[in-house]
Amino acid sequence: MKKLIALFAVTTLASTSAIAGVAISGAASVTYDDQGASASATSYDADLSFVGTNGGTTLTVGMDVDASAAITGVDLATTIGPVTIAADMFNATETFNNDGDGDYRIAQDDRSVTMSLDVPIGDATIGVDNSGDVTLSGTFSGVTVTHTSKNTADKTVVAASIAGMDID
Repeated sequence: MKKLIALFAVTTLASTSAIAGVAISGAASVTYDDQGASASATSYDADLSFVGTNGGTTLTVGMDVDASAAITGVDLATTIGPVTIAADMFNATETFNNDGDGDYRIAQDDRSVTMSLDVPIGDATIGVDNSGDVTLSGTFSGVTVTHTSKNTADKTVVAASIAGMDID
């Protein structure tokens, strides 16, 4: 019996400490307009944000809660050594109305995962992202050089501040 109570106490402690890394925030508003001689109108908006953090990992969940509990976004970000991972895990629901406000014609899957690797080598940093673009950057004698090798077009930028003037 004592072992069961001790196990329950450890489980409760572990659960409580995990909750400490969660932050809940939100905003709400109510607008009332008597509209003069017309019928009055009331509008509502309420949003919640849940952010959980554990070490170098953060999960953020957004919700619109004024009419129902609808998730508006789920993002995960973590760093493992020199590797950074960012994931957008929410697929938004688009409308397909041809009403002139830029709706998509067909369904889009807007979820994504971005991985990047940043490795310092001397005074330079080499990075690669999930699209295969490689970026080399560094500052040498006050001059910053950045070169990005892309599938479609390479880009090199050289920037310096000389006598108070920024030159690119």
